[in-house]
Amino acid sequence: MAASVVIHAPCVIDLLRNGARAVEVLEAIYGRSLVAPAHIDVDVASALALMQQSGVPADDIRMRVEIYLRIPLRRYEVAPLMLDAWDRRAGRFLSDDLYVALAEHLEVPLVTRDRDLAQACSRAILVQVTRGWGPLRGDA
Repeated sequence: MAASVVIHAPCVIDLLRNGARAVEVLEAIYGRSLVAPAHIDVDVASALALMQQSGVPADDIRMRVEIYLRIPLRRYEVAPLMLDAWDRRAGRFLSDDLYVALAEHLEVPLVTRDRDLAQACSRAILVQVTRGWGPLRGDA
């Protein structure tokens, strides 16, 4: 079985956008199985909804949702991670700290673009940091 990595939702969005930043994410996850806290589905759906609000056609967003749903991604329940994430938070969103808590619990790397999250995780793989990951701050 391939080694696992926890993938942060912004990196999944990079993959779904299939822009220049996707290459860096692909390099970080190549040959590894992907895992994430179960709330990644909401994180990804919310980011895709923002992309639609910024003018990306609904059919394009639907295609990206279909692609996302085919990604082999093991989802872990959030409840067992909540106290650990709560204890880790330091001015970050608790939802982001759930990714760190899962990576630490499983003793696997966290693939993220967020420098602060990478510093909070002893095993992080920090891909190129940009000012923001949101769909409005894109790479074409």
